[in-house]
Order: sequence, then structure tokens, then C-alpha cells
Amino acid sequence: MQISAGAERIRELSRRFDAQHKAENVAEPGLLTCFQNSTKKELTRRQVLAQLGAGTLFIYTAGRVDGDEEKNGSQKQVLLTSRLHLSPEGIVTVLTGKVECGQGIRTTLTQVAAEELEVAATSVRLLMGDTALVPDDGGTWGSLTTPETVPAIRQACAAMREFLCRRAAEHWQVEPKSLTVVEGSIAGPGSRTYSYRDLANDALFSKAMNGGARLKEQSDWQICGKPLPNVNGPSVVSGSHKYSSDLAYEGMLHGRVLRPLNHRCRLISFDATRAKACRALESFTTVTSWE
Repeated sequence: MQISAGAERIRELSRRFDAQHKAENVAEPGLLTCFQNSTKKELTRRQVLAQLGAGTLFIYTAGRVDGDEEKNGSQKQVLLTSRLHLSPEGIVTVLTGKVECGQGIRTTLTQVAAEELEVAATSVRLLMGDTALVPDDGGTWGSLTTPETVPAIRQACAAMREFLCRRAAEHWQVEPKSLTVVEGSIAGPGSRTYSYRDLANDALFSKAMNGGARLKEQSDWQICGKPLPNVNGPSVVSGSHKYSSDLAYEGMLHGRVLRPLNHRCRLISFDATRAKACRALESFTTVTSWE
């Protein structure tokens, strides 16, 4: 972490400042000039920042661990299965630590996955936010899903598409570059085909590595950049979609905080007679001060 001027340092210099005795202790050139030109013996923090023309700059630097590396350890290459699963029916499940909060990222991630896999959007499922299964993609905030998670999912799906071509080429003894995936399937010699359904039954899929695949050019997009209905739309409209408030577990209790009307109130008295008479109430506690 690098800090141009510590906040405590600025406050101290702002409160009690003597230009002749303090100037040599100020490391920041901008602050030094500001203080030397000042004829006041007392400067407020607001006056210091106003004369500088800019506030204090705090710069934090930290290494970032890729979501797939977080799940699979420090190895440089990670397995495709840390990001993608295949069902025997050829349905692709994309794993992500992001969550859908109404911002539409389930649809966005479905769209980019389908594009790189060369399948219909209906052949893609998303498993989101289940920390026992998904990579650590970081929290869902700051509009970071598109710039950070979309590239990770595109890369994984492109790697799976290329792996599909390599396996088909090995079966048919042809060059992988000569094969093209169309609607989740590759057409081979003698009317043969090789699809994601076949790949799901391939023992080598569990050892396939994620990384190094070539992404599709924007000019070749067939799904991205075009309208796609919200993939959760039907369940939201029908009421079958489950939200966190719909979760129910055996023995689960609900709690509620009853707060005073104003800040810094103190509880003078509380009659618990009616509360204790409520059969559904398991327990309660009181807080005398709300600071």
C-alpha cells in the first residue's frame, strides 16, 4: 500500500502548523509549497486541500487470484470441470460465483457461453453463487461481471469447443482445424457426428485443461450482440422462481428487530407479558440503548 500523505499527518499539520518549524518535515512537495506560502499559523484541513487543488490520494495495490486458481490451488493450468459441467444429454452447466440480483447477468453469461460453445442458449444452464461448487469470482458488485467474469467464461467455453474438435479429430484421424462446431455438433466423414453429448461420455473430458483457446471474433458472433429474452423470464412471471426469502428449512426461525422511532433512544420500560404469551415466540431480548 502506498499513501501520498497520511490522513493523520494532514490533520495534525492542519490543526497546529508553523511554517518555519514544520516545513522541513513535510515530504509531499505540493504540501511543502502550500505551507511555505501560507502566512497563517493555523490551517484547517479544508483550507489545505483547497490550496492543493486536489484531495489526498490513496493507492492500494494487491495481487488478484484468478477464480479458477482459487478453486484448484496454485497450479497454473486448471481443469475445464472447475468451470463447466456436461450432462449426458449434452446440456452445459456454467459455474460462477456471481449471483443474479435482477441486473440480468444470468442472461448475459448464458449468452456469451452459448456463443463460444456454438450451441443454442437453451442448451446452457448456470449454477450461480454456490460456494461449495463454483470458482471464486469475487463478489457481485461494481458492475464487474461483464469485464471480469465474462472473459473467464468465454475462455472456458472456447477451450471446451476446441477440445470437442480435438477429440472428434482423433476419432476420425483428421486435422482439428478442419472441423467446425455447428449447433453443438461436428459433422464428420461418412455422415458421422460428434457432439457435446458424446464428449460427456468421454473419459478424457475430466482431464481437459482450461486455457489457451482462441475466442471467436466479434464479426463471427451469432448470439452475442443480439437481443435475448431474459432466461428467467418465464419462471419470474409464473411465480415459480425461488428467491432467498422462499427458502425454508426444518426448524428454521425468523427474527425481527423492533427499533425506536428516533436515534439515540433509551428503553425506559418494557412489558414482556404479551410477548411471553405468544406461543410462536421462541425467545426475545431487549437492548436498552440505541446509540
